[in-house]
Amino acid sequence: MIILTLHVLGAVLIVGSVLYSLSVVFRKEFSTREIALMRKINKFGSGIAGSQFLTGAILVGTEWDELGHKPLVWVKVALWVLDGIIAKQIIDKKLSEFEEQGSTTKLKSTIQISTLVLLIVVLVIATCGVSLAQAN
Repeated sequence: MIILTLHVLGAVLIVGSVLYSLSVVFRKEFSTREIALMRKINKFGSGIAGSQFLTGAILVGTEWDELGHKPLVWVKVALWVLDGIIAKQIIDKKLSEFEEQGSTTKLKSTIQISTLVLLIVVLVIATCGVSLAQAN
C-alpha cells in the first residue's frame, strides 16, 4: 500500500510541475529567474520520474501474472519514455537557447508547444494508470 501511495503522490507532483511550467511559458513575457525555476522543477521532476518508474516497476512486479501481459502497462511505459525525452532533451535544450538568445517568438512558441505536449503525455500516462487500477 505504501508503494502505491508513493506512486500516486509522485504522479500528482509531476502533473503539478508540468502545470506550473505551462503557466510560466504561456505568459507574454517570462524572466530568466522563471526559466531558472523551471530548470529546477524539471530536475525535481526527473527525480520524481525515477521514483515513479521504480514504484511502478515494483507494483507491476508484485502482480506480474496479472499485469505483465496487459498492453496498457507497456503503453504506459512507452509514454513514460516519451515523457522523459520531451522533458529532458527538448525542453531543457530550448530553455538553454532561450537563456542565450533572449525572447524570440519562435523559441517561445517551441517551448510552449513542447510543454503542452508534455502535459498531454503526462495526463495520458495518468489515465492509463487509473484504467489499470480500476481493471484490477
